[in-house]
Amino acid sequence: MRGAQHPAAGRRLHHPRTEGELHPRRRHRGPDLTADGSVIHLGRSTATAEGRVHDENGKLIAHATTTCLILRPQADGPRG
Repeated sequence: MRGAQHPAAGRRLHHPRTEGELHPRRRHRGPDLTADGSVIHLGRSTATAEGRVHDENGKLIAHATTTCLILRPQADGPRG
């Protein structure tokens, strides 16, 4: 899910996770799974994303959410 936040927030930013939850919904025994992620909220200091995993029939196997801080790099050199 952090991968979904990179293009939206910028790759040079750091994204330490403040919260994350995984919710398994059912067992899966087949070989094929599909995962997708998206940014729900992108603010100045936090970003929230969600991810979903589906089986080959489109049934939901698991979903997850995460909230990350957005830490911007400090400018190089003294200010003034």
